[in-house]
Amino acid sequence: MNYAHPWRFGRSRSLLLATLAALLFAAPSAMAAAQQPKPAGSDNLVFIPATDPAFTYIGRWGELSTGTGVAMATVNSSSQAYIAFSGSVAYGDFDVRHVSFMAQIAVRVDDGPWRLITIDRPQIQLCAQLSKGTHQLEIAIKDVDERGNRWFPPFASAVVFEGLEIAPQAILSAVSLPPAPTLAFLGDSITQGVRVMGMQIGVTGSNALESYAWLAGEELHTRHYQVAFGRQGVLRTGNGDVPPATLAFGWNFAGSPANEPAPDFLVLNQGTNDQRYPPREYLQGLLGYLKEIRAYYPHTVIFVLRPFGGFHSASTQQAVMLMHDPRIHYVDTTNWLKPSDYRDGVHPNRRGSEIAAQKLEAVLSPYIKAWKTQP
Repeated sequence: MNYAHPWRFGRSRSLLLATLAALLFAAPSAMAAAQQPKPAGSDNLVFIPATDPAFTYIGRWGELSTGTGVAMATVNSSSQAYIAFSGSVAYGDFDVRHVSFMAQIAVRVDDGPWRLITIDRPQIQLCAQLSKGTHQLEIAIKDVDERGNRWFPPFASAVVFEGLEIAPQAILSAVSLPPAPTLAFLGDSITQGVRVMGMQIGVTGSNALESYAWLAGEELHTRHYQVAFGRQGVLRTGNGDVPPATLAFGWNFAGSPANEPAPDFLVLNQGTNDQRYPPREYLQGLLGYLKEIRAYYPHTVIFVLRPFGGFHSASTQQAVMLMHDPRIHYVDTTNWLKPSDYRDGVHPNRRGSEIAAQKLEAVLSPYIKAWKTQP
């Protein structure tokens, strides 16, 4: 696994894979070390709300009232947050009052090793004691459990980030991210990374940061994120009370309109969960969905994947043709994956995710390179 972001070069993929694998299967004492309670004498820390403009968010985050303040919430695995601060320690505050399906995040400071943290308490130490100077904190959502309500607040499954607690004299600043094309993914459990780690449903078996989408985004050196929900289809509702894609698009969650900047590129991978619908009905649904996406993102280059399992492939290709839009491309994924590349016949395993990422990278690479060479 490579969690390294596109503006970080020279990271060892094998080292990061070994580090995260060790964390994923670590003994409970090792996990507790990443979530230890505040040490004595640290009650004088200063609270910085998650809505502070110094925070940079990537993916779909929405403001959410918690009764005591305003938090930043995401229901999507792969969403990210960045901040720079001085001082020796930082605690994250989370609203978990209604959460019964705990999410997991990956955290690192100053390009160091990643820590896997389960958001199972309102206050969590995000980093160990640090040296003097300014530090960069990076958070990536490994998995928001698909089983709990993650659409209608109050959520049973989400990351509700209230803010940071840092030293009183600490200086807070925004992270400077170098220019990079933005790549968004819209999809279902396959794009969410469900079962990529194992057959377990939930955070144990799921990992957005091992999905084909994240891996392709990393290799292409883009600023990328996934908006994906298990069981969701173009016409079918998703797990966690999520509406069909045609109704969920354009929203962070119920009552919170999505307001992230339009991505430069977008990959759509839907249809696997729409097998119950006749081809003509699915065609009309997908065509309407593509029109909605185009209206929302008038200049984005869109790639529509044939579902890896081949479901509704003819209707998918026909919908792209009927759009008559030179910036919407059909991507034929036939023979990308073999039966051994799936965990259960539907969800790619880690090897399958890597193969699909490589195939997708080859398709997108010319477009990404052209974007980077623009004056």
